[in-house]
Amino acid sequence: MTRTAFDVCLVAVSESSTLAELSARPGVEPSDGSHDAGDAHLLKSRGTWTDTVWQCAAPPPTTSLEEKFEAIARRLPAEIVQQARAVIDRVYISVGVFSDAQVPTADLTPRCLAIAAAYGAAVEVKVYAPVDMDS
Repeated sequence: MTRTAFDVCLVAVSESSTLAELSARPGVEPSDGSHDAGDAHLLKSRGTWTDTVWQCAAPPPTTSLEEKFEAIARRLPAEIVQQARAVIDRVYISVGVFSDAQVPTADLTPRCLAIAAAYGAAVEVKVYAPVDMDS
């Protein structure tokens, strides 16, 4: 039996703001993976980050892709992100697909796309396969 899991987060990128400034506007703490421009990259060979990245991840208990989009929309309403657009250069929803399936799929339902559109966000999908789903 094949299994597929999703990691979904809203990502705001700024060339001019700090992580503290981006965090203050929505009033939501940034998720893991958020960083300031100039911070050291996790992979030392890549040097430092050139942009500030603020992320809002869907909480783990949600399972379906649509539930994860909905969880982000509840945690951070699109109107709050739209109000901060003056200091945000790019907004996207990052979807990580982790699967042991031969051909993994991610069903971006009309509701998922409507949530992304409310943020003015693109959707970026990265597939990580095959994955040991038991670890």
